[in-house]
Amino acid sequence: MEFKNITEAIDQIAVLQKKATEFNTSEDLKKDMSESLKALESFILTQKNNEPIIEDKKSGVTLSTNEFIDFMILKSIDERDSALRNRQKYSEKDLMSLVIKDKAKFKTLSDTTTMAEWIPVEFQNQVIDLIIEKTAVIADFIQNIFRWSTGSSTRRYPYVDWYASFYGVEGTTITESNTSDLYFDISAKPFKGLYKWTDEVDMFTVVEMLPILRNALYFGLSISIEDSIINGDSSLSSPSVRRYWDGLRRLAIDAYNSADLSTFNYTNFRSLRQKLAKYGIRPQELLIVAEESKAYYKMLNDSNFLTIDKVGAKATILTGQLGIYDGIPVRTSSVLPLTDSTGEISKTPANNTYGSILVVNKRPFAVGFYGSPIVEWDKDITIGVTYLVMRQYFGFSAIYSTKGVALGYKM
Repeated sequence: MEFKNITEAIDQIAVLQKKATEFNTSEDLKKDMSESLKALESFILTQKNNEPIIEDKKSGVTLSTNEFIDFMILKSIDERDSALRNRQKYSEKDLMSLVIKDKAKFKTLSDTTTMAEWIPVEFQNQVIDLIIEKTAVIADFIQNIFRWSTGSSTRRYPYVDWYASFYGVEGTTITESNTSDLYFDISAKPFKGLYKWTDEVDMFTVVEMLPILRNALYFGLSISIEDSIINGDSSLSSPSVRRYWDGLRRLAIDAYNSADLSTFNYTNFRSLRQKLAKYGIRPQELLIVAEESKAYYKMLNDSNFLTIDKVGAKATILTGQLGIYDGIPVRTSSVLPLTDSTGEISKTPANNTYGSILVVNKRPFAVGFYGSPIVEWDKDITIGVTYLVMRQYFGFSAIYSTKGVALGYKM
């Protein structure tokens, strides 16, 4: 049994459930129910693997995010490289057919609309969802995710303190000495994922390369975004995404929320956690991000570290969580770097030999996505290299405190 869409799947289950209530449950009906439930489960998992689905309100046709991204990539290349189309005699509809395999679906789309008209504005949110999913540091601990597509790339939001003050005396006079404390800004900056290939690669194989291209673009974007959140330093002058703002490491050091964890145990870890004050009290609000080559293994050596076999396999499947320490989920990050003995990134690479961890409260930070992802293509004919870039504007900010993160170093 197979389902074409979620509506058909739900309808089938409803029919069988109705039969089950109206008649004695026979063995055949039990079998039908079992098969339908298995098919529904398979369908849902397939849709999850195929990423989100979007629907054309004109034709009723649905496309997966992957299908649409593949089309965007082909479309951007086709617009710049007429040879790809001319040599293969591609039209726009031919191009669509390369990524939309369902003939009935493709015919409906072809007969009713062009792709340019078909693209819904809401699609940008689903691409951004994929970027968030692959940028674990966002998906795991930043609860405040904002999106906007109009106005400037800087957005001002009202300040919200999760630990709000209350008053109960009628007639109490409230005065504000500093109104700038009542809002925070998120300034979105350009981030780009890059994929490139040389003329030695047959241009016609671009269709076969689409899954690789798509994943490379997502991965490039997610890594650069995570790097800026963790290692951002606004004092840098080099052309790097790290210069956009002060990231979690910099905020912890500047707030004096850092400590030497060369001896790693409960006592020293809790001394670090204590530096977070009210932001370190509730384990369910916290996340430990560990440098993956040294710090994580030092944590593993502590008998108090609960590995995933004790926590449950679903933790890894759903969030990438690798264990629990002091009641707090632990994960690693490939962009959390080795540092010197003070927790700083030395300009002399040989000095960067120590691991570190970040203990982060999920609440005081926010991220923002501005506008839609854009796929662009260009070629340097002097060296014969083709460049494919996905660009997204992204911002990071502390909402009401920069003290919601602590750094443990020298591990």
